[in-house]
Amino acid sequence: MIGAAETSHFIDTIRRKVEQDLHLTQGIVGHAEQSTANTERISAKAERASAVAAGVLRASLEGRAEVDLSLRQIGAVRADAHAALALMTALQEKSRRIHSITDALTSSPP
Repeated sequence: MIGAAETSHFIDTIRRKVEQDLHLTQGIVGHAEQSTANTERISAKAERASAVAAGVLRASLEGRAEVDLSLRQIGAVRADAHAALALMTALQEKSRRIHSITDALTSSPP
C-alpha cells in the first residue's frame, strides 16, 4: 500500500509539474504569437513608410526638375528683356535723330 501511495503521489507531482510546464509553454506560445503579430505590424508600417519615402523622393526630384526648368525659362526671359531694352534704346536714339532732322528741316527758312 505504501508503495502504491508513493507512486500515486509521485505521479501527481509529475502531473502537476507537466501541467505547470504546459501552462508556461502556452504562455510562451502566446507571447511568441503576440511578438509575431507586432513584428508583422511593424513590417507593414515600415513598408508603407518606405513607399511614402519613395514617393516623396520621386516628387522631390520632379519638383527639382520643374524648378530647374523655371530657372532656365526665367534666364531666357531675362535675356529677351535685355535684348528688347537694347532695341528700344537704339530705336529711341534713332527717333531722336529723326526728330532733330525733321526739326531742322521744318525750322529752316524756305
